[in-house]
Amino acid sequence: MFFVLLSITAAFISPITCLLLPEDGFSSDLESKLIRPKIYENTTTQIYADVGDSVQFECYASGSPGANITIEWSRPKYINVFQFSNITLPNGEKFYRGNILKFPSVKPEHAGSYDCTVYEEHTLPSSRSYLLSIKSKPIINQAIIKKVFKEKNVLYAIELSTQSEAIPEGDIAWYKDAQILNISDEYQISFYSGTSTLTILTENNDYHGTYKFVIKNEIGQTEHSFEI
Repeated sequence: MFFVLLSITAAFISPITCLLLPEDGFSSDLESKLIRPKIYENTTTQIYADVGDSVQFECYASGSPGANITIEWSRPKYINVFQFSNITLPNGEKFYRGNILKFPSVKPEHAGSYDCTVYEEHTLPSSRSYLLSIKSKPIINQAIIKKVFKEKNVLYAIELSTQSEAIPEGDIAWYKDAQILNISDEYQISFYSGTSTLTILTENNDYHGTYKFVIKNEIGQTEHSFEI
């Protein structure tokens, strides 16, 4: 009698046993060893904080009846797919055991991802990631003007692009001569992964003027102007 494990994503902590019973077939011993502790989902996994704020992450879990579970916090920094090191936690250690990870006074270097890992004897561990983001005023890292031509060097469009970042994410708007722009036959607006592009279609369009990109969040506002 034998069995085959088709896919195992983590190393077993204890040997797998399989008993053949006359009436009931295989025992549930193997099944119990494959059950992970359950991490409750009713806690916040992302916090936006100002420098100096006092915040905390909470992690609660349950295991098999009567089993003891251990909750451990860490802050892994991955070197590559197979290697990582742990960054120091707010308590000054690289690991902390307990349900609540506290930040008495948030510092800029605290921004990042934290892992809550739940261990139960003779089972596979469970884990959940938490993210602490430090609020910041929007900044514009890059602004580019690009001209798009059709055949025979006929100007077809002008693309104004900005690359920006803000925490939390900001609201964006484009203006021409102080008038807000919307998507139309003359203007196309896109935003993806921090880059916003205003495409000005020049055919039959009085496109000359001052264009302005504005991004703002609850912390502040930043803008950049283009002269066309």
